[in-house]
Amino acid sequence: MQNYSFFTFILYRNKGSRCSTNYWYKEDSNECVACNQGYFGNNCTELCPFPFYGVVCVKKCNCSVDDCHYATGCPVLQIETNGTTSPSEKRDTFNRKRLNLRIGVFVYGGILIVFVLLFLLIELRRRTRQSVVEQQIFTENAPAYE
Repeated sequence: MQNYSFFTFILYRNKGSRCSTNYWYKEDSNECVACNQGYFGNNCTELCPFPFYGVVCVKKCNCSVDDCHYATGCPVLQIETNGTTSPSEKRDTFNRKRLNLRIGVFVYGGILIVFVLLFLLIELRRRTRQSVVEQQIFTENAPAYE
């Protein structure tokens, strides 16, 4: 495996491609397209080497070679205790995510209910006023019987 540095990615030479470095030629649309996450170089043929990852390999992993993915980097919400994650820590992380999801659903649901009730209240007031105006017009135009 070659040693790469950040400058290697910037200075990587384009050797006879239709597109610039860090782009690949998409024939069906006849255009140059930026490399996907985790790829770089001429025609996007190179994978990001450890510890780099992401779009054009400019982000740097702070986890082990085994955990660092060339496109996405380190696992999200990794809790480390001397390099390992215990089952109870994984369970706690999962429970926190679930709790955050529930709180989010309740908050957004509550906001939605408030807006629906506000809309119904405004519509009810509009119809009540319209009914009162129609009643007044009917009363004014009704023939007087004595």
